[in-house]
Amino acid sequence: MIVSILAALIATTSLMLVLVLVQRINVLTRQLEEARRALAALDRSATSPVLEQAMAKPLEGLRVMLAVSQDHHHPVFARLLKERLLREDIIAVDEFGGSPADAVDAWSGGRIDADLMIAGGLTCNGYAEVYYHAEFTCYAPTETVCTIVEKPSGGDRPENLAMEIVAQLGGKLDELVHRNERRRAIGELHGN
Repeated sequence: MIVSILAALIATTSLMLVLVLVQRINVLTRQLEEARRALAALDRSATSPVLEQAMAKPLEGLRVMLAVSQDHHHPVFARLLKERLLREDIIAVDEFGGSPADAVDAWSGGRIDADLMIAGGLTCNGYAEVYYHAEFTCYAPTETVCTIVEKPSGGDRPENLAMEIVAQLGGKLDELVHRNERRRAIGELHGN
């Protein structure tokens, strides 16, 4: 009789302890979600419209052609890169229907109507959220702007690669614009 009472008491106590733990987990989950929302709001407010206008956007107003090959059945990286480019106030981002090599041929032949072209490939071994090898080249009408080759040993997120491509492209274009402005100013000084 005492054993059955003790067993019932232990079972009841265990059940109450489980219920308290479940309730505490629910509270912690809600707090975590609130913290995530607050962090996301903080990230959005860090790039206010006033700050964005003050920052130079060297890609603003350009038209870009993408030629991306990826060993995944969905164009995950092309979509990420397109979204990242559009955040830089690019007028249009179009995707080339063929391979990157065909796109380079069409670009060289003047058959692509864009200001810039980004062509290359991404090896992700079928995964959408990680890549293991990437090789991309960014072209302007008269020259190659930059080339990015990455082989992260443990893989990396495609979002990081998209950010790097846009950052390098913007930085190189900014350098080209400043270089051409200096050349023009020197030419004016020499009377050319």
